[in-house]
Amino acid sequence: MATIQFRIKGHLENVALVGQAINTICTSVCSASTAYQVELAAVEICNNIIEHAYSKSYGNIDILLKLEGTELSLQFTDSGASMPETAQAPPQLDFDPLNRPDLPEGGMGLYLIETIMDSSDYQRLENKNILTVRKQLRTRQ
Repeated sequence: MATIQFRIKGHLENVALVGQAINTICTSVCSASTAYQVELAAVEICNNIIEHAYSKSYGNIDILLKLEGTELSLQFTDSGASMPETAQAPPQLDFDPLNRPDLPEGGMGLYLIETIMDSSDYQRLENKNILTVRKQLRTRQ
């Protein structure tokens, strides 16, 4: 099992670094398209923490990446506001994705995360939000 931990200050300009680091790690063990999907999910999670949990107050985000066999898990921990119960339900698209002019500017992050990753688990423990997402990786061929 491989484990990597890192912490970022919750500034939007740091989110790209998280994405690049996760993509680089994943690319070494899976396809480029899967690595990009995991990167996208991680970036969306960090953006949501910064924008919603911290309301742009710039707290820390701790990220724990574990690779065990072919399963990748990413755990994101922050001390911001808890996730509302309405956001914990499986997200649904409430617009026509084929109607490009009416696509929303935001609000698709949770849907993307749930679609890309195989599972997710949210907990609120000791004034901390802990979101864990998992994905089965196909090894590079």
